[in-house]
Amino acid sequence: DIIDALMGVTEMSTAVAKSIAAKQIGINILGDKLFEATLDLNEVKNPKGVKGYQDGVQTYIRRSAVKGFSVFLHERVHAYEFLNKVPQKEISSRKGERRAYWHEHEYQVKKGEHIEYKDLDEIIVHVNLNYNP
Repeated sequence: DIIDALMGVTEMSTAVAKSIAAKQIGINILGDKLFEATLDLNEVKNPKGVKGYQDGVQTYIRRSAVKGFSVFLHERVHAYEFLNKVPQKEISSRKGERRAYWHEHEYQVKKGEHIEYKDLDEIIVHVNLNYNP
């Protein structure tokens, strides 16, 4: 279902769908308690607000955050970048988060999902407030 939902919507969602189909990116959906137990709480300002995270080519999603497919795309963008040799430091930076949120936003618009941030300015504000420099 995830591959079908991502395929052909945007350039990035299609690239991510193909990497999932090729088993290059892992998908792990965890219950809230297990999800929070796996977070590095020293790195997270608000653990309850985290929907997912990426560790190398593995992605972890909080089960209660799954309301559409864009949350899958966001974390898979990070894993796709890692797979394509983007340094983890850049992936985890504010710049990397802005890229992932922008790809998520494009997908939400094209797919007709709920749009979390109306434009790049809102994404920048969110990232600056919630992610370390």
